[in-house]
Amino acid sequence: MAGTAAHLVDHIFPHVPFRQFLLSVPKRLRPLLHHRPRTASSVLHILLRALRSTLKEASPTAPKTAGHGGRELFSDDVLTPNTPYFYRTRACKGTACSTYSEVAGATTLRRHDPPSDLVTVPVSTTRIDLTWENNTDYAATIRLKRSPDGVSNWQTTMNFSWEYESYSNTGLAPGTRCFCRLRACVFGLTNSTEYSKIANAKTHDPAPQLS
Repeated sequence: MAGTAAHLVDHIFPHVPFRQFLLSVPKRLRPLLHHRPRTASSVLHILLRALRSTLKEASPTAPKTAGHGGRELFSDDVLTPNTPYFYRTRACKGTACSTYSEVAGATTLRRHDPPSDLVTVPVSTTRIDLTWENNTDYAATIRLKRSPDGVSNWQTTMNFSWEYESYSNTGLAPGTRCFCRLRACVFGLTNSTEYSKIANAKTHDPAPQLS
């Protein structure tokens, strides 16, 4: 987790003249937050409230803004990936308003391409190995789905952290053909990537019985 955070800070987050914070949650909670955007938003707002309280306590002599006595925080979380947005604020009381603040902007993170170069290789009567190229560069879940015919009945077989690019699917029946595809589920974005191309392989047939 510390390595992922360092990668985000060093290579992903833009270099801007203000402090940035990273919230990292345990891996077992990431699929839950991905499938429940409202829950993820609530977690983010809890973090922002805690952060605001901590900053206020650490800076008791900092200037206060009129009306609320502190620096206000706002989350704009219904945006388009890889798009610049610009903001300005002003204070109003009744019909009287101040001049606008300076304009501040940021660009949302880009939507990632799906995993590519998916290859399936039969290893034994019960095992198929998969390898792929991961095209995400920040925290995401790589979701493996498997189908018996490559058309319907797709079932999630495994979720991986973004660092993984291989998997051994064991416990299969002899002589079974499996169709597989992958997609990246990126945290912080409402939509996941498209699915990868489908790859398939058949476990080895059982050895013939000697009579």
